[in-house]
Amino acid sequence: MKISEALKRIRNERGMTQEGLALVSGLGKNTVIRIELGKHKPRRDTILMLAKALGVGQTDLCSTLPVE
Repeated sequence: MKISEALKRIRNERGMTQEGLALVSGLGKNTVIRIELGKHKPRRDTILMLAKALGVGQTDLCSTLPVE
């Protein structure tokens, strides 16, 4: 599963909006939207911020992290 698909699925399971996830994670709303649309490949630190905000491990969002 792509990170974009996993992020959207988990966010919806948690009942969060994109804006809510952005607020809790400290990221911009447009960043969250672009990741979910597959238009932005998040860095390792961004993935960790999203995972923490969603209360999941980074492997729940993706199986391999992008190389920086």
